[in-house]
Amino acid sequence: MRKIIFFHLMLIFFLISLLVFLHNYYVSILLTVFNVFLTFYLVNDNKYTVNIINPQTVLLLGMSILIFGRFFSVLLDGNYLASVFCINFIFYYCSSLYDSYKLIIYLNLILIFFSLAFILPIKNNKLKNENLFFNLNKSKIWIVFFIGLLSTFYLIFENFNKIQMVMGSGYLALYEGQSEDYETPYSLVLNAISIASLALLFSLKEFSLNSKKIFNILFFIVAFKFLMAIGTGSRSHFIAGLILLIWYVFHDKKLNFKHYVFLFLSFFITSASVNYLASLSGARIIDNIERNFFENIAYVFYNQGTSLMVFDISLKYSDYPILGFWKVIFPGIQVFYNIFGITDRKDFNWSSYVVYKENYAAYMNGNGLGWSIYSDFYAFSFGFLPLFCIIVFCFSRFILRVVTSNNLYFNGILLIMITTFFTINRSSISGFIFILIVYTLMYLFFVRFKWK
Repeated sequence: MRKIIFFHLMLIFFLISLLVFLHNYYVSILLTVFNVFLTFYLVNDNKYTVNIINPQTVLLLGMSILIFGRFFSVLLDGNYLASVFCINFIFYYCSSLYDSYKLIIYLNLILIFFSLAFILPIKNNKLKNENLFFNLNKSKIWIVFFIGLLSTFYLIFENFNKIQMVMGSGYLALYEGQSEDYETPYSLVLNAISIASLALLFSLKEFSLNSKKIFNILFFIVAFKFLMAIGTGSRSHFIAGLILLIWYVFHDKKLNFKHYVFLFLSFFITSASVNYLASLSGARIIDNIERNFFENIAYVFYNQGTSLMVFDISLKYSDYPILGFWKVIFPGIQVFYNIFGITDRKDFNWSSYVVYKENYAAYMNGNGLGWSIYSDFYAFSFGFLPLFCIIVFCFSRFILRVVTSNNLYFNGILLIMITTFFTINRSSISGFIFILIVYTLMYLFFVRFKWK
């Protein structure tokens, strides 16, 4: 009953935010932030998880910083209200009232339908753990470990090269001539192998005492790879690394009030210091403007919340290139497009398509906009709002399925979610899908198939 009351309260806040937006969009922003907090509560008020350190919380935390960050900055410092719906990277514009109104609608509906998936009853989804250990032996686990170790070490070595690059040429040097993330294609493959190997070892860590130790070794090496990303200026990957460490410590423990105070303080300290840490390598430049603690937090939230406007500009189109759908569902398939003479990025990459439409010079220069999982959902809905809501709901139910399934295969997917869900708010879902594909193939090969 309590969850139903809070859910109806979300609907009321949503309706009020629509009614008052044209007269005072500060109130709409405030009510939307209230809905963010209500969503946190609704997806965690259940018996599915031991505490709030779970995939749905990680996803919402990323959403709160990378998309709703600008809304929080407005509440902390009203000076940001005038530019909350503006963008000055690749595109230089402020959204019209109509477009901002549309954005508020979509943001609230994401929260509402994401929450609804956790409110509606679910069947007993505790899948029985099949006795798959009979197919396992120590050699399989060691092979998975070395596959993950080698791929992770290569990525660490590559990150050191990136740090040297930004120290010499600055953060934007990583993106020169790139249309998407600055990772090379083989780096994306190795990253998928690294995370998939770690996920598989997590699933199998109860096989023996050694398998748990092997998992722990690879875990801390992967965590280090995430944390060192701050040297390249990637604040979101650094925070994702901290989340991974926190999850490792607390995911199977019941938390008390002291734990939550610790996590809350850690969050604000990290938010306040992340720019300074990124500036140590020269990847980020700190201005000389003096700010108090809350003004500094607002500044960080505003700059981290740029994905709000990435999502906004993606809402302007509903006729995305059809080849982009295959690229999202089957990541890497674009390498075969060359066979058919399709080499122009705008024909299969949605982010590039938007840049091409909005800033042709930037497109020809190879500049990338970035993307968001919700922009993917919008493209798959063809701009049809009810279908968009259904996609968000289904994605949320998938998370719930993983969280409630005590099964070897789904245990690994849970770890994949923990590692990817914070940053997925400012990237395509295709990266997550690719890791799932690699993980599934490794699971079938090392766990399901018998070796002679």
